[in-house]
Amino acid sequence: MATNKKSEGDTLTYTAGGSITSGQLLSLTALVGIAHEAAENGDDITALLRGIFDVPCASTQSFAQFAKAYHDGTAGVNATTSGVYAGIVMEAVAATTLVAPVNINIGGGA
Repeated sequence: MATNKKSEGDTLTYTAGGSITSGQLLSLTALVGIAHEAAENGDDITALLRGIFDVPCASTQSFAQFAKAYHDGTAGVNATTSGVYAGIVMEAVAATTLVAPVNINIGGGA
């Protein structure tokens, strides 16, 4: 067994920079996470780094199945490459849908 392995890489501890709700999409500089629990500014929480999550998106945003998704700078995703890469949308999403099922942190960025 590798003696330098630190963890499975599914989670990390994140210090909240403000109020966070459980399930909220977090921008972690070069990747995203999903808040495992609610937190207030300064609290340490667990950020989930792998999995498929329903993530908010604007009612005007649509996605093709397997499209790349990017953090929109608030709490959701869009198709614009200007945000932090979030993952792959796992099923087609119509423009009137308010959530997209995103497999976070897989598939590579821009």
